[in-house]
Amino acid sequence: MKDESAHLGFRLTLPAQVLVLFISVFPLLMQAYISLTDWSRLSGQSWPQAWQFWNSFANYSDLLGDGRLWAALGCTAFVMAICVPIEFMLGLGLATLFVDDFKGKRVFYSILIMPMMVVPAVAG
Repeated sequence: MKDESAHLGFRLTLPAQVLVLFISVFPLLMQAYISLTDWSRLSGQSWPQAWQFWNSFANYSDLLGDGRLWAALGCTAFVMAICVPIEFMLGLGLATLFVDDFKGKRVFYSILIMPMMVVPAVAG
């Protein structure tokens, strides 16, 4: 009986699993294929004919020689090394501050939570 219920669960979730697989894997493979060509949407041909513009790894060698890539990676490294630890420490400090009870805790808590509540409400 237990084995049958496990198979039932798998069969019931199989369509969702196939859909997620298609939504995530197909675009990844398609972009990997297109990245190895010089195909453009402006070429007048659809992407399955991109093999006609095959250039192997020339796009990647051009990318490694581009200064904009290294500038973007530098900015990303800056954010990772400086901004993320500062935000982590600020969040940890606020969390330890709100662990204990103090006068006005509910007011300060509401002030801190307000931006997180207003933005989705306005976007909705």
